[in-house]
Amino acid sequence: MSGGTLLLLGLGLSLCLTTLSATAAGLLRPALDFPLPIDSYRDQQIPSLFGKLTGRIQREPLNLVATIIFFGAIVHTFLAARFRKLAHNYQQSYDAIEYLLHTTDGPPDFGEKHDKLLFRAQLFYFMGEIEAVFGVWLIPLFVAIIGFHGWCC
Repeated sequence: MSGGTLLLLGLGLSLCLTTLSATAAGLLRPALDFPLPIDSYRDQQIPSLFGKLTGRIQREPLNLVATIIFFGAIVHTFLAARFRKLAHNYQQSYDAIEYLLHTTDGPPDFGEKHDKLLFRAQLFYFMGEIEAVFGVWLIPLFVAIIGFHGWCC
């Protein structure tokens, strides 16, 4: 296993053990029905969508955060082609510097710029993958759920 994988496993184990000990000590309260059932909002008589959303956000503030994260994922989906184009541009710049590094000694800052371009190209290729968009946005949603309701149910 690589060092990064071991670090990630160690952090995950640490989080689980910390949560388990806090729960055993009675410091964390278990979440009452999460997610709340739709019927519990009692907003069937409210005709407007905005009115329903406002009432549901007042009852469960996580609904606002989750809605913002969802819209972020939708916008990200529409920007995926733009991210791929940016990645392609960074890749071309990287290739040009790679060529110059092999043909000449080049200025001393070429190596650092070279690394930054490679990182940016890979990052934007990843952000431009449609398959990864909602997986990426699950991370802040998961963090928000933990922040609002704790780790353990």
